[in-house]
Formats: sequence, C-alpha cells, structure tokens
Amino acid sequence: MNGSTDNDHSAKPKKWPAIAIGLMVVMIDMISIHGGPSWSADTTGTTSTVTFKSGQVTAKHGTIVEIGGVAYSMDAEATIKDDEERPRTLNDVKVGAEVKFHLKRDKIDQLILLLPK
Repeated sequence: MNGSTDNDHSAKPKKWPAIAIGLMVVMIDMISIHGGPSWSADTTGTTSTVTFKSGQVTAKHGTIVEIGGVAYSMDAEATIKDDEERPRTLNDVKVGAEVKFHLKRDKIDQLILLLPK
C-alpha cells in the first residue's frame, strides 16, 4: 500500500465546481434562447412577472414608436397584444393610445395596447 486511505480524497478530482458551472451555463443559455421569463397582460400591476413601463403614444414613424416623448425602436420579434390578450399589430397602435411596454436591449420587445373602456 502506498499510505493512501479510503478517507484521502485529495487524489480524486473534484467534479462539483465543473457541474455547478455547467448548470449555470445551461440556465443562462435557456434564458437567452427563450427570452427570459414569461409575461402576462396583467395591467393591474399586481402579479406580472415582467416589469412594464406605461405611457401614451405621442408619435409613430415606421417601426419607431414615441411614448411620452421618448422614441423607442420595436424589436424585430416584438409581441403586440391588447389588454384582453388578443394579438395586435403595430398598425393598431395609434397616436394617443395608452400602452404598457417592456424594453430589452433598449428596444420594445413586448407591447400591450390598453383598450378604451
């Protein structure tokens, strides 16, 4: 025997750091592929999983939407819905409309058109 005992773990490679790093990489990858957490059109602000800003559309120029005097580009894959969860298009968003929106990399990736009640 070379003096090693069953309790001598120094000769065995420690795998837990590699496993932990691997899990973190997979989680980050999943978030970036799936766009992060899901969202809902809960306009009451009580249980939404994503923080939305709100404002009034003050101008539109192609895929640029100005909300409260600030111009935002629409993400190429932006989701637009109304507050009743119906799909909408950018053509439905008119100057003067009240909206809630989420920014991702300084572009609108989610927009909720608040319908007049």
